[in-house]
Amino acid sequence: MKLFFFDTETTGVNPYFDRIIQFGGIFGEYEAESGTFTQRFELNQYINIPGNIPPEASRVHGIYKQDLESYGMMENYIMGFLGCLQEADFVVGHNVDFDKNMLKAEAKRLNINFNFDQVRWIDTMKSATDLIPGKKKRPKLQELYTFLFGKPFEGAHDAMADIRATKDCFLQLIRATNLLDHALGIAEIKLQKQNETKNQTSDFIDPEEENGLDLSKLKTKWSDNEVALRFLDLVEKGEENIFLTGKAGSGKSTLIKDIISEAKSQGRFPVVLGSTGISALNIGGQTVHSFFALGVEQIYFKDLVYFVQDSENKKFKLNKEKIKLLKQAPFVIIDEISMLSSNIIDCINVLMTFYLRVNKASFGNKQMIFVGDVFQLPPVKTNDWIQKFKDIYQSERFFDSFTFKKLKFQPIQLLKNYRQKEDKILTEILDRIRSKQTTHSDLQLLNNQRKELNSDPILLSTHRNKVDMINMQKLEELPGKRFKFEANTWGNFSNAMKIVDDTLILKEGAKVMLTTNDPKARRVNGSIGTLIAIDPKKETLEIQIGSQIHKIAKFTRENTQTRILEDGTIEEDTIGYFRQFPLQLAYAITIHKSQGLTLDQCQIDLSDTFVGGQAYTALSRVSSIKGLQIKGEIKPEHLFFDQNIGRFLEKLKRIEEQKS
Repeated sequence: MKLFFFDTETTGVNPYFDRIIQFGGIFGEYEAESGTFTQRFELNQYINIPGNIPPEASRVHGIYKQDLESYGMMENYIMGFLGCLQEADFVVGHNVDFDKNMLKAEAKRLNINFNFDQVRWIDTMKSATDLIPGKKKRPKLQELYTFLFGKPFEGAHDAMADIRATKDCFLQLIRATNLLDHALGIAEIKLQKQNETKNQTSDFIDPEEENGLDLSKLKTKWSDNEVALRFLDLVEKGEENIFLTGKAGSGKSTLIKDIISEAKSQGRFPVVLGSTGISALNIGGQTVHSFFALGVEQIYFKDLVYFVQDSENKKFKLNKEKIKLLKQAPFVIIDEISMLSSNIIDCINVLMTFYLRVNKASFGNKQMIFVGDVFQLPPVKTNDWIQKFKDIYQSERFFDSFTFKKLKFQPIQLLKNYRQKEDKILTEILDRIRSKQTTHSDLQLLNNQRKELNSDPILLSTHRNKVDMINMQKLEELPGKRFKFEANTWGNFSNAMKIVDDTLILKEGAKVMLTTNDPKARRVNGSIGTLIAIDPKKETLEIQIGSQIHKIAKFTRENTQTRILEDGTIEEDTIGYFRQFPLQLAYAITIHKSQGLTLDQCQIDLSDTFVGGQAYTALSRVSSIKGLQIKGEIKPEHLFFDQNIGRFLEKLKRIEEQKS
C-alpha cells in the first residue's frame, strides 16, 4: 500500500488570500502483514510568494521572506506535489482539511484542474478523537505525539518535522489500535458520498421571468428634470446597468428612494445596499458586506470563484432567502459606490453570477444600479490592499474593477442641486471645486465663515486622533457622573479587530454614534443619538435616535478558527473575544463617517487633509453657507482629487458623445 505523508506551512489560515510557503512529504510503502513502512523518498520544498509574510506567521514556523528569495514560485513545483497525491493509495496528514483547502486554492489560482475529491485522505487528528483521556476535542499533533511516545517532538511547525511526527503517530496508532481499518473506512465512505452527490440536483432556485415596472407616477413627479426622466426610462426597461451620478445634493438619494418605494408598491422588492452603514440607513437597506457575507478581508475575486464553487467551504455561502431575494428583485441598487474598492465589485459579480445560475451574464443578468459621486471619498486603501492588489488593478476605485470595465454601464449625471438650492454661492463654489477652478475669492469667502453657530454642531475632521480629543473635551463639559466601561478581552484578539476602544468614558446627555448594525431595530453603523440613561449594574444604555429610544447592551465579538468536518458541517474554535458597548462619542466625527449625511449646521476642520475628495465631501454636507463654520484655514492644496477621476470622467464623456 502506497502512503504519502504530507504537510504545509503557510502565511496564515485563510486560503482565499494566504499562501503556501513550504510543503513536504514522505512517500513509501506500508506492508500490513509485517507492519513495516519502507520509505522511498522525501520531498521538501520552499516556495517564494509575491507578497510578504505576516510577522505573527513567521514567529510560528520561523520562515521569513528573505528565506524564500532564492526559490521559485508555486507554478514551478506544484505539479510534482500533486503527482504524489495522485500516485499514493492514501494520503495522510494531521488536520488534513486545512492543508487540502490551501492546495485547492493554489491549484485554482494556476488554473490547474486536479480532482482532489478522488484522493483518499486519512486524518490522524480526526482518527485520534477521544483517544487521549480527558481530551474532548481533537488533539493537536504535539499533544498526540506526546501521548503516544511520552515526550514532545522537536521542530514543531516545520513542515518536515510535522510530517515525520505524523508518520510516527500513524504507524504507532496502527500498532496499538484499529486505526487503519477505521481511517480507511472513513476515506472510502467519504469518497463514495462525494461520487453519489456529485450529479444531484442543485439547491438553487430556478430563474423566474421578471415583470416590468410602471414608473409613470414618478415620471410625473420628476417631469421638470430631464435627466431623472432618462434614468427612470432605463430602470423601467430593465435592460441596461446604470451608473447614477451627480454632485452632492443633486437628488441621487431622493430619486433612488422613490424608485425603491414605487417598486415595493407594485409588489416588487429590489435588493437595496449601501457601501457603508450610513448610506445603507439612508436608503433603507443593508451594507454590501453584510448582504454578501464578505467580512473584512481583502478578497481577490479569482480566489472567490474557487471558494463559492467548493462544496466543502461555507465561508461565502448565500442562504436561500438571499438567493430568492436576488432572483425576484427587479434590480439591485448599491449607494455610495465610490467607497467600494475594485476587488469588491468583482467579488459581487462572482457571487451573483454563481448563485443566479447565469454563468455567461455578469451579475447574473440582473440590472445593477450603482449610485455615487466619484468626487467624494474613495475607498480606504490600506497597506494590505496595496500589497495584494497593486499589480492587479489600475487603482482601488470601483470603475477600475474588471467587471465595470467590461460592462457598459449607462452613465446618468443629475445636474440640479437640491441640497444647496437656496444658496447659489455655496453651490457655485462646490461646482468650481469639482472642476478644479477654485478662485482666491472662493477660498477667502470660505475662510471667513468663522461665526459662532446657534447650536453645538458636529465637527467634521480629517483625523481620528483629533476627533477623539474633541469628544473627550466635550464630555468633560457635561454635568453629572462619569461612567467608565472597560472591555473584556481574552485570548487572540488584536487591536486591529476592535471596532471601539478598550475603555469607554460616558455621561448621560452625551452625543454618541453606534458602531454596529442592527437592521431589525433600524440601527446601523453611523446612527447618531443622545445617551439618555446609563445602568452600570445591568450594563445597559438607552439612546435616543430621532424620536425612537433604543436599549443598547454590550456586544461580544469572537475571533474563531474554522474547520470543516467530514459531514460538511463546520466546527469553530473560539481563540479570542472582545466585549464592549458598540458606540463612540460623536461631538466630532471623521469626514469619512460623514459621507451620506445632510447637515443644517456643521464645523469643518480641513487643516490636515490627506485624501482626495475630503474637502469637497465635508463642504457639501451642509445645506447652506450660513450653517458653516470653518476651523483652521482652507488652503488651495486641500482641494485636490484622485488623479484617476480625470481618466474616468474622460471615458464617461466619450460615452456621452457616442450616444449623441
